[in-house]
Amino acid sequence: MIRSARRASLAALIVCAAAGCDEPPPPPVAAPVVPTVAVERPATEAETLRWLLRDRSGEPPPPPDAGRLIYRPDGTFEVVGGLALSSGWYVVRKNRVCRFSDRGQPSQYCDDLTLTPDGPRMQNVDAVMERVPGYVNPPEPPPPPPLSGRVVPDRLTWMREPVARFPEQARARGLTKGVATLTCRPGPDGRLLDCRVLSEAPVRVDFGAEALRAAAGARLSPRSVSRVREGAGVTFSMRFGEE
Repeated sequence: MIRSARRASLAALIVCAAAGCDEPPPPPVAAPVVPTVAVERPATEAETLRWLLRDRSGEPPPPPDAGRLIYRPDGTFEVVGGLALSSGWYVVRKNRVCRFSDRGQPSQYCDDLTLTPDGPRMQNVDAVMERVPGYVNPPEPPPPPPLSGRVVPDRLTWMREPVARFPEQARARGLTKGVATLTCRPGPDGRLLDCRVLSEAPVRVDFGAEALRAAAGARLSPRSVSRVREGAGVTFSMRFGEE
């Protein structure tokens, strides 16, 4: 029995030496990133993503002036090396990848991935993707407050200060500022009576008319009324377009 065991061990050693048992096992062959095809076809979206996100550490370096386009799983890209520095976002739709420098703007930088018997081919295409899907443009800033006319501060005090609209005629002519000066007789309750325009600038664009319209709804304070002699009037100016 001992001789039989020795013969079996010796036979195993001979077989192992012939097969190279002392050598490490060969490394496993990695599955290709994209399949090898016999007939050219567009890549699927999953194949395109795998190709973009592949491990490129073993690839030869690009030309010094070209740089390497690196895609990241978070949807961003960056050109590493080369003469031009760029980065931004990318979107994959089927076999097309489009790059954006601004998510709110259209992209004209799109490539199609095609699988060929000679390997994957990325080719630039004349395509436009409107913007990164799901991206919402920032809200527009609120419009500026409408131009209006207000009383130029003076010694008068008001219970209801006159506020005038900016004249449409002045706005139509591209004007943004104006002034009108009125004289009125204050009533016992503070209302402004018998108002008239002393001056306006620019003229003939309704600054005076809008000031008169605003004065009709205004009311002086009792203190200001008490300071005006009976039968006398008050004079004030309204400045338009300055908040």
